Amino acid sequence: MRVNLVQLQERVRRILFEVWDPIGADGLPPDEYDEYVRPIRSMIVNSRERTLDEFAEFLSRSERDLIGMCPDPSRIHRTTELLKALRSEVHSSWLRREAGC
Repeated sequence: MRVNLVQLQERVRRILFEVWDPIGADGLPPDEYDEYVRPIRSMIVNSRERTLDEFAEFLSRSERDLIGMCPDPSRIHRTTELLKALRSEVHSSWLRREAGC
């Protein structure tokens, strides 16, 4: 599947809202975590070797310093696994496109 930047942003938004969701945003607009979408999208686009730890550190720091909550390691791990898989998918798609496939 080829992913453009708009699709990537929507997929990151969905992962943050449905999986990460540190405040329990059920019932709130799906843009509740949009301030975190763009930095994560940039992390995905700008590095082919982004590690789970880098995503986890960003999410933990966001929960602790910006939201004011104690980070939940299991929720963060589930979220970072999905973000890393998305990063791999995006970069594979772009590599195939560059190769003319």
